[in-house]
Amino acid sequence: LAVKSGILAAQAIVEAKKKGDYSANTLALYRQALDASFVVKDLAKYKGLSHFMESNHQLFTVYPNLVNDAATEMFTVDGVPKREKQGRILKMVKQRRGLVGAALDAIKGGLNVR
Repeated sequence: LAVKSGILAAQAIVEAKKKGDYSANTLALYRQALDASFVVKDLAKYKGLSHFMESNHQLFTVYPNLVNDAATEMFTVDGVPKREKQGRILKMVKQRRGLVGAALDAIKGGLNVR
């Protein structure tokens, strides 16, 4: 988002320089370009996500290790059937976060993306 915003700002300044006009009206091209790009849409879509992430410490404690261990379990070639591996992963989720906790985290996260 920051890179695209910076590019759009630079383009607006280049346009203002070409015109020799740095008025608010000309510089409003930047806001128009932002509104037409994905930047403003993404900011609106993910508006509540930062608060959700700040208030849910398990996103930075439990889940990184859980995802790593689940991927290791699933992708290790050891002759164990995938169905059994899925059961082991489900057991990991139950032990580390609980099925209800994991489901609520997913729902809350989804509700913060519009």
